[in-house]
Amino acid sequence: VRSVATEQFDLAFEEFVKAKELNQSLDMKIVGRIFLQSGEIGLAFKSFEMAGEDIENKPKSEKIEFFNLFGLTAEALYKNGLAEEMYRKVLGIDPDNVEANLHLAQLLTGTGI
Repeated sequence: VRSVATEQFDLAFEEFVKAKELNQSLDMKIVGRIFLQSGEIGLAFKSFEMAGEDIENKPKSEKIEFFNLFGLTAEALYKNGLAEEMYRKVLGIDPDNVEANLHLAQLLTGTGI
């Protein structure tokens, strides 16, 4: 039985998608972060997928944040290849990024999420 809260999150995601269609400047990375913090990993992943469509035009700092968040979300869903790709994208921008280095090391050694 699906919980009422989960159904409400699903409806919220649908509304965010509609809002994005009306306002292309809506940052789905923020939406993804909201779902991630709420424990709605699947919806966070969908939000980050949408956010990825706009990421190339963002400043480096936003790309780093996005790739780290998307990597964590992918890792939580056992999409380890994608998680590794995201962490490596961070390191391509900032080789000394502590968060990406840590998560990549944990992923590659099997001690991560």
